[in-house]
Amino acid sequence: MQKLSWGLIGLLTIFAAVGCVSKKEKVAELRQQCHEVCKKKQQAYELCQAFCKQEKVEDCEETYCATPQDRFKECTTCCDEKGSEDEFVLGSCLSQGELSEVMTPEKIWGIWKKMIDDRVEKEKKAKEEQQAAEHLAEAAKTGWHVSFEEADDGKVVGVVLVKKALVAPAGAKEGVLPDLILRCGGGELEAYVHVATKLGGKGKKTSVKLGYDGRTSSEKMVRADTNDTLIFGAPTKSLKKMLNAKKLSVEFPAAAGKATVEFELAGLEQTLEPHAKECGF
Repeated sequence: MQKLSWGLIGLLTIFAAVGCVSKKEKVAELRQQCHEVCKKKQQAYELCQAFCKQEKVEDCEETYCATPQDRFKECTTCCDEKGSEDEFVLGSCLSQGELSEVMTPEKIWGIWKKMIDDRVEKEKKAKEEQQAAEHLAEAAKTGWHVSFEEADDGKVVGVVLVKKALVAPAGAKEGVLPDLILRCGGGELEAYVHVATKLGGKGKKTSVKLGYDGRTSSEKMVRADTNDTLIFGAPTKSLKKMLNAKKLSVEFPAAAGKATVEFELAGLEQTLEPHAKECGF
């Protein structure tokens, strides 16, 4: 009986030793797997540093590398400190989706590249919007009103510059001033004068006198169907004259008799400059 007991104890000791070895091997295997994951996360962090060095983007590491760095630190902490000798904790480290998720360098680089491109595009758009706002404010100081025409998809397809006349002609509605209108889009320019009163005479064209700083010339302008607007026949040629003058006067036959409207042209060049391409000028 005593021999049997000692034999049983011996077997149990052997099984315990085998179990201990098996557990150590399991822990070592899990730790190795954990370190492999951490190594890849370290590579991801180093890849981010290399990316920032190449792209030369301001605050790149602080903006884009903080997360890869934190994931690398979390991984090493979980593998080496929390679960260094515990197979269950090590298994938990590996099973955590955030720690075990490792993307290929190409995919990581592509994601960061898109983030950088989006950031640059966003900053560019914000700068353009700020410049546009400043431009509109400057234009308003000289009395020019600028508006934009958009397509259904929101893309700007045209720009309209409007300047109010100094005074209204006889026959105009109370409080309504004539407008000098320059409309551009696709490299084409159109120019009108909304006289704010009914035109006199008949026919598609109307004889007018255009004055640039007092230098007048007789020309024919097309009468719009609304019978209150005159259209420049050679808008680009007329615009060049406007850019070299301080004041434009338009003498025309109104229903109430001969009338003249005048427009101050100060600020036209600065207002037009950002839209020269749209105007084909």
